[in-house]
Amino acid sequence: MAPDALSNATPNDEVPTGAGQEHVSYVRSKGHMALEIFGISAAIFSVGLLLWRSVAGVLRGFEGGGVSSGPVLLATMLTSIFAGYLFADFASGVVHFLFDRFFSLDTPLLGKNFVHPFRQHHSDPKHITRHDFIETNGNNCLATCPFLFALIAIPFDYTVPWQLFFVGLIVFSAVGTFGTNQFHKWAHADDPPHWVGWLQDHSVILPRRHHQIHHSHPYDTHYCITTGWLNGPLAKIHFWKFLEWFGTRVARLQMFTEATPWEQVPGSPAFHEREHMATTTGR
Repeated sequence: MAPDALSNATPNDEVPTGAGQEHVSYVRSKGHMALEIFGISAAIFSVGLLLWRSVAGVLRGFEGGGVSSGPVLLATMLTSIFAGYLFADFASGVVHFLFDRFFSLDTPLLGKNFVHPFRQHHSDPKHITRHDFIETNGNNCLATCPFLFALIAIPFDYTVPWQLFFVGLIVFSAVGTFGTNQFHKWAHADDPPHWVGWLQDHSVILPRRHHQIHHSHPYDTHYCITTGWLNGPLAKIHFWKFLEWFGTRVARLQMFTEATPWEQVPGSPAFHEREHMATTTGR
């Protein structure tokens, strides 16, 4: 459909689709909600346990026990915080890209719970702001659980720098992943809390104006949504174009392209958000 035909569109729970796909509405099941609650609870417990082990390893170093000294272990842990946060930003971009550009709404397991929200998000960016805490963060926490469980089961020596760094990298990537959808939600909020605005203004989390670059048709850049730090560098090296080529030519996947420039359709939620962003400053 052309944009003119959609001038009064108000897609709430429908997802706009490209060539050959129908508008589909999905309802989140109680079973998936239970999984989300489990994922959040398990992720918080796992991160807490692994952080306790990591801090205990650093303290052992300061007490003269273990393989390395306390200052070395502390520097290693601090480095892993930054590296993990950066990796979370990269991972958020890759996942966002995959569900924006590949797979379909009918893909088993992925279609309803992952592809659908990403596709819907371009027509109604504000929909994410109506999600509760569990719906916002559940899927991301579920995705981190297998990695966290594996770290718990492996008997690492937290006084060995490379082992401490590896655990920290995964743990803080999980923390960043946990926060990604929350940061994304705040990037679309009309009036986020003042402290959130401060974090956005200083690019500690995803800034609102920066993320609006992604919400420009054809929505094919600036996929990273944890902090957005990597969006510029990845765009400069044409990383997303490479993934498009790899997906279509090597993996033989069909690429989805959003046909409608929703932010240009008067009356659509995306249009109203774009107008609102144009009247605000900063972030």
